[in-house]
Amino acid sequence: AYTLGQGPIPPVLSSYYEPNVTKYSLDLAKAKSLMAEAGWTPGADGVLAKDGQKFSFKLSASTSTAGGPQVTAELQQRWKALGLECEIEMLQFGVFISQRRDSHTYDVMLHSWSVPPDPDQYSYWHSSAIANGLNDGEYRNPQVDKLLEGRGRRARRG
Repeated sequence: AYTLGQGPIPPVLSSYYEPNVTKYSLDLAKAKSLMAEAGWTPGADGVLAKDGQKFSFKLSASTSTAGGPQVTAELQQRWKALGLECEIEMLQFGVFISQRRDSHTYDVMLHSWSVPPDPDQYSYWHSSAIANGLNDGEYRNPQVDKLLEGRGRRARRG
C-alpha cells in the first residue's frame, strides 16, 4: 500500500506536512484539450505534432531507482494515451548520475531521494541550487526563491 503524494513533503513528516493543498486528478480529456489549444494535433501514428515536429522525448532513469521499471512503464503508457512519444532509457546508477543528472543532459528524468527529518526545500527548489544543489529539474521561480529565502532567515533567527 502507498499514499499518493500531494507535494514534496510526505505525510510521515507530520510536523511539516500540509494536507490541505489543492489536489489534482488525472483528466485526460482536459489534457488533450490543452494540447490542442497549444497547437498540437495527432499524426497518423497517434503522436502529437506541431510545425512538423513530433512530441517525442526520452525518459532517463537509474536501474537502482526503487520501482523504476514499473514507474517508467506507467508514465510511458499515460503519456502515450495523451499522444506523447516516450523512449525509456534505464542506466546503471553511476552512469545515470554522471552522464544525465549531474550534467543536466536529459529530456525527462526519474530520480528519487530521501527527505531528511527537517525537510528544508531550499536545495531542491531554489534557482541557485541548479548549479550547486539538488535542483536537478532546473526549476526557476522568483516568488518561490523569495519564499525559500524568507524561511531560511526565520530559521536562522529562531
